[in-house]
Amino acid sequence: MQISLPHHLTRAEVRQRLESRAGELTGSLSADLATEWLEDDLLALTVSAMGQQLEGTLAILDSEVIVSIELPFMMGFAEPMIVGAIREHGQKLLS
Repeated sequence: MQISLPHHLTRAEVRQRLESRAGELTGSLSADLATEWLEDDLLALTVSAMGQQLEGTLAILDSEVIVSIELPFMMGFAEPMIVGAIREHGQKLLS
């Protein structure tokens, strides 16, 4: 699953916001988020939710952030809810 979050910030501004407020990406979902910077513009994500652990990345590009999460087949039903929460809270973080 990939989610594009457009922005009008510099990469450094996006990174600073993510470092200080990354937990807001999961929003109202009952989820725990662990992060680790792999490169300057690539953040590894581990999301624990609904008894599952999801792995993914967040890539900072010049005009968008791409959130990629490996969603197990049995969690496909939750994809719209996850995408909606990440879009809503990601846009707040980036605006």
